[in-house]
Amino acid sequence: MQKKTFAFIVFLRALAAILITNTHLCEFYSVKIFRGGGVLGDILFFAVSGFCLWRPEMESSFKHWYIKRAIRCLLPLWIVTSICGVLRIYVITPSSLFYHYVFPTEYHFISSIMILYIPFYFIMKFLKGKLWLIFALLLVIYFAVYFSCYDKSYYHIDNVHEPMIWFLFMQSMIAGALFREQTIRMGDHVSNTYVSTPITPAICNFAVAGILAVVYALSKVYFVRGWLPPRFQFLNQIVIYLLCLSLFRAFFGIEAFLSRCKMHKMITQPISFIAECTLEIYLVQVPIILVLSNYRSLRLRWLIGVVAISIVAYILHRICGVVLHQVGKLHCLQKWI
Repeated sequence: MQKKTFAFIVFLRALAAILITNTHLCEFYSVKIFRGGGVLGDILFFAVSGFCLWRPEMESSFKHWYIKRAIRCLLPLWIVTSICGVLRIYVITPSSLFYHYVFPTEYHFISSIMILYIPFYFIMKFLKGKLWLIFALLLVIYFAVYFSCYDKSYYHIDNVHEPMIWFLFMQSMIAGALFREQTIRMGDHVSNTYVSTPITPAICNFAVAGILAVVYALSKVYFVRGWLPPRFQFLNQIVIYLLCLSLFRAFFGIEAFLSRCKMHKMITQPISFIAECTLEIYLVQVPIILVLSNYRSLRLRWLIGVVAISIVAYILHRICGVVLHQVGKLHCLQKWI
């Protein structure tokens, strides 16, 4: 059965890539208001991953399922890291090989999703009909950890390098899978309701997302500056999670419109490029930003950074595609690609 490609997922993936890249380029902005959005981009990525990984029946072999995804995540990482090591952008020593090539803490998305793939597979394999229960259980565990042993003396709940963020990431994957189930119940097609829906509900959906975005940004400012007690910082994650869900709802609500936009290549081609190269964009931006950090002009650094990231990400994407294609021709390795 041919998988349906949803246009709204392409737009959400591109939005996530833009938000994360914008955060990494934050030092090139002279106006602080333009900085941020990385955590929202991260949870959008995980929600999109959960949506795309949902299957009516999961593969029988966890080993095959996991290794296939590990190769697709790690291959571009290995290429980028090796080139950066040769160019001395990264200092790679024998003791740091594991953290550069297997569990890359510099790229927290890779290390996080490599871990979260494991519970996600078994949840989808054996507990697919109980996703709401799993979601609720994760929420209970989250609050139990937060109120019992989490350090609430200062604001750090959205630090992507702390294990606490994995609750938010895992819940986002489960929410994405639940959203996918909803589309399956609709016959895996956008119903006539969405085709004929007037513009008002779509505007309302995006308005809700806009309001939540403002609330999230203000809450983060208030917590960082100490205007709100840090013991309530869990509210910040609740708001950003609701924002993620509202964006899913808003973009899904205009699925028919986005699908028709495919005819307008000037609009969709840049979005499709970003969505297709999201992993490569994420991987190459860190070394490129490091190289550009010594440039004096902020505007020049930003412009060169965006252009360089786009070009290098595209080249890396094509290289990975060629490597995977050639490896896939080897009969002994076909099942892993």
